[in-house]
Amino acid sequence: GYKQMTLETGSEFVCDVNTSRVGDGLRGIQVRANDTFDQRGTDTTQINVDNTPPEINEVTANDSIVSSGEPIAVEVSLLQDTVSTISHVEVDGFVNLSYNETSQLWEGVTKAGIDANNAVDVIAVDKAGNKDTDGSTTYEIDDNPPFVQVGAPLNNSAQNGEFFLN
Repeated sequence: GYKQMTLETGSEFVCDVNTSRVGDGLRGIQVRANDTFDQRGTDTTQINVDNTPPEINEVTANDSIVSSGEPIAVEVSLLQDTVSTISHVEVDGFVNLSYNETSQLWEGVTKAGIDANNAVDVIAVDKAGNKDTDGSTTYEIDDNPPFVQVGAPLNNSAQNGEFFLN
């Protein structure tokens, strides 16, 4: 069926087309215009439909136990999609990953949160706006200093200026 279009600026007409019910690939669109005298003109064009989201294959972080606010290096691998089809990859709400052609990974840095357990939340977005999310990579916050306990020197003795500790 046909859909009503609205006149935007100048002589450009705009129409939203829901492509969610058609498969990916080139699809033909026919445009028909009627004037006030009911005279019709038609034209056809093709659009490339992409309803398939990118697929996050793996998310890795450089450390699983960190201090609050500490930087965490993140690497993301995607399946199937090439760098030319991806708009951006973001981590923890920021578009801060860039593509490394040598490793073929999306790489960047995020900061550890302040909660006891956290996930690195990654979203990959292709140029058609399709998204995939992954929050499976987790890290633990450890802001406690190491516990050190020193006992008395063994038999209260020293050898060559060194104490022997229990």
